[in-house]
Amino acid sequence: MNINAQINFIDLVKNTISNNGQSIETRLEEKHKGFENGWKMEGNEVVFWVSPTLRLSDYTGSLMNEFRFTLSFDEESHKFAVSGKNVKSQNLL
Repeated sequence: MNINAQINFIDLVKNTISNNGQSIETRLEEKHKGFENGWKMEGNEVVFWVSPTLRLSDYTGSLMNEFRFTLSFDEESHKFAVSGKNVKSQNLL
């Protein structure tokens, strides 16, 4: 997948409205303010990752806190639908 498509998919997830009325981007980034975090594509999933420590360089483990989302295209409505891939991300939608 080219970089522009990845950016578009990440933006689609970021701008999806969560179950509390905020965008997913605002909700996740406000909740994890102060911790190193970021967005990435991993295969066909959009991932928001958060370091479990304030500085990623302080963390020696391999398990990151991740919120994973998948996109599917609804041919009837001609729109993409965002769904949670794991429990953490499902609880946001």
